[in-house]
Amino acid sequence: MSIFSNNLAKRVAVAIVAGPLVILLALWSNPIGWKSLTILLTILGLWEFGSMTFKPDEVADRYLLIIIGTILTTVMLFNLKYLFLIFPWATILILTTLVITSKTTDGAGIRLGKIFLGVFYIALLFSFVGLLKVFPHGGKWIIFTLTVVWFSDTGAYFAGKSLGKHKLSPFVSPNKTWEGSIGGIIASIGAAGLATIYFKEASVPVLIGLAIFAGIMGQIGDLAESLIKRSCGVKDSGTLIPGHGGVLDRFDALLFAAPIVCGYLYSRMIL
Repeated sequence: MSIFSNNLAKRVAVAIVAGPLVILLALWSNPIGWKSLTILLTILGLWEFGSMTFKPDEVADRYLLIIIGTILTTVMLFNLKYLFLIFPWATILILTTLVITSKTTDGAGIRLGKIFLGVFYIALLFSFVGLLKVFPHGGKWIIFTLTVVWFSDTGAYFAGKSLGKHKLSPFVSPNKTWEGSIGGIIASIGAAGLATIYFKEASVPVLIGLAIFAGIMGQIGDLAESLIKRSCGVKDSGTLIPGHGGVLDRFDALLFAAPIVCGYLYSRMIL
């Protein structure tokens, strides 16, 4: 079977158009602009998550998720000192909404779990994408993180298509293989090697270590979204991006990789 397809052609076309635009935004936008873009992506991601997971009659739950998630991301990005207020008030608001809208106690725990999962999975993790910009040389670190994720995704795709034999997680994502995963990690190392050419803010061993760790976590993020989609019986989280699906389909790996890079940058500041 050919590793090339119409879907791949669409993905490449989108990457050719969107890739340079994202790089320009990462390098030249001010922190407020990048944070605002992150909030927009968060809202879209929350909408997709709600569309996948909530039943048609759980409209209040969906909008509650979007409101709380957007507030959490905004506070995370613009004023962390109020973060301690968000979680208790969000919990109160969520439980109050469930009490008011519930016609039966059956499934209340599942509804509660879906809201909290959406808040932590989408809103909290997307916040780290925005926070990358606030660190010294933040634009370069954004490009580094994106490059690692893109290389890992591409390497895993081609290695899996051409060499894949051993299933990585057959019940979660039947098409993913161990060979593809290893190919993705090798490609991540290649991304780190490329970064050393223009990136002098960290040593080569640090960049390689970060690339491997972020690449692995990105693959886990991909599997995590696949788990959610499969449990909901959907193929894609949305249709916004041609050849890619929805926002979550495109950024699932980044959501798990960005906190790794943020964690390193923060530790470098305080140690």
